[in-house]
Amino acid sequence: MYKILLPITNVPELVWQKLKDLKGYEESLIVVNNWTVPEIAQCAQEFADQGAEVWDCSYNLGLGATWNFGMQRMKEDNCDFVIFLAPSAIFTKSIQYFIDAILEQENKENRCRYVCSKKATLHCFAHTRYGLELGGLFDENFWPIYYEDTDYCHRSKFNGIGKLPSRISERSSMNIDEVGEVVNLNLNDVVYSQSFSVSCREDASLMDLHMRNCNRWTEYYVAKWGGQHGSEQYRTPFGNPDTDINRWENRGGFWHPDYPTGWLPPSPSKRILPSTN
Repeated sequence: MYKILLPITNVPELVWQKLKDLKGYEESLIVVNNWTVPEIAQCAQEFADQGAEVWDCSYNLGLGATWNFGMQRMKEDNCDFVIFLAPSAIFTKSIQYFIDAILEQENKENRCRYVCSKKATLHCFAHTRYGLELGGLFDENFWPIYYEDTDYCHRSKFNGIGKLPSRISERSSMNIDEVGEVVNLNLNDVVYSQSFSVSCREDASLMDLHMRNCNRWTEYYVAKWGGQHGSEQYRTPFGNPDTDINRWENRGGFWHPDYPTGWLPPSPSKRILPSTN
């Protein structure tokens, strides 16, 4: 069993394409709508009408929290893996090629924890249940986007996971790293992605949220790991040897125009049901 988590973005043409790409996979599909754009709301309703599980959020959850929602559902539903799919991932063939490759790899080596395509990186990758057990959840303090993967990658150096797909795919075309935990599938003819964040590029409000929060989460990363990315000094959070490496707590302090206290409401808030007409 598996889940496909699709956080839909504010670029309607990409979302409508995913509606076509994922037709027939509704039973496994979880869609998270982080936007209030009317056409995106219409896309979300179409996904629900086709049978997908769709959640509408009152504010943008951010990438880390959205991915965590998918991993928690993977655990609750006792699935083997969850595929994190961005609308910016472009399939030249059916997604089934990617799913079959994951299943085949899992049958060969049940210790691989991340499965990715070299050119898709974090726009299309699978995270397994064992990877969740070993590595925990993404730190949601890096809201709304960026550095949640950098933080996870640093933890991975010391908790046995290996490296995140984005890192390994930049350096190698190997199949499995030395500890057998990251698989880089050579599926460039199946899926690739645009090389930057489509949402930030297309939405001035999200870019504003990102820019207003980036100093906060940069300072947080330095405090947590004792240095900037590439110059970290700590092997455990905040240099405390008694702290579990995967542990994090929401520290608040976010800048958001609708939540002046700096604390954001938790979890997707509203399930979108199929239309009755």
